[in-house]
Amino acid sequence: MFTFASSLSIQPIEKHYILNGFSIPFMTQTRINRPEDIDRINTFYARLKDFDNHTLVDAYNTEKRVVGVHAQTLYLIAMNEAFLDRFGKSPVSINEEQQVSISGPIYYIDHLQTFDWFNKN
Repeated sequence: MFTFASSLSIQPIEKHYILNGFSIPFMTQTRINRPEDIDRINTFYARLKDFDNHTLVDAYNTEKRVVGVHAQTLYLIAMNEAFLDRFGKSPVSINEEQQVSISGPIYYIDHLQTFDWFNKN
C-alpha cells in the first residue's frame, strides 16, 4: 500500500552525477497527491513486474532525469517498488517528504543477478 504526504508543493532540487567526465543533472520531485494516484502506480507496477531483469534496468536508464511531470513521479514510485521486490535495492529514492529522485545510470550483472551503479563522483 502506498502512503500519501500532505505536501502539495513541487520543490525541484538540482543535483548532478558524473558520467564519462560530464556532469549530468538530475532532480528530486516532491510528490503531489491526487485521488487516482494509487491506481496509476499499480498500473505502472503491473507492467514493470513483468519485465525481465535487463528490461527493467533498461527502463530505469531511459529516465535520464526527473523532469517534474506528475506521471513520471508515479512511474518512478512504481519502479522503486519493482526494484525493491526484485533486487532488494533500488536506484530510485523516496524520502520522508515523499521526494522522488533517481541516482544515475546503472548496469545489470548477469552472473550475480543484480545491478550496480556506474562509477559516480
